Amino acid sequence: MKKQRFKEMMGFAIKRCEAFEKKLTPKRQQVFEILLKANKPLSAYELTDQFNKQINTPILAMSVYRILGFLESVGTARSL
Repeated sequence: MKKQRFKEMMGFAIKRCEAFEKKLTPKRQQVFEILLKANKPLSAYELTDQFNKQINTPILAMSVYRILGFLESVGTARSL
């Protein structure tokens, strides 16, 4: 994904969270960034693996499931 498109998508996610009066926490943002950079659907376990490889603070799959639910609730992700 090109830098400009990436910035647009991050701005969109921030605005969606604000519209729902919710916060895009650092972990939520990191998971969203991984999804954007993947350019393909990822399972919660694939996201967990990639998150744990890229970020110093490990995350559990259960947390990734919650974050995916959050992202879906604000309209920035969808399940297949």
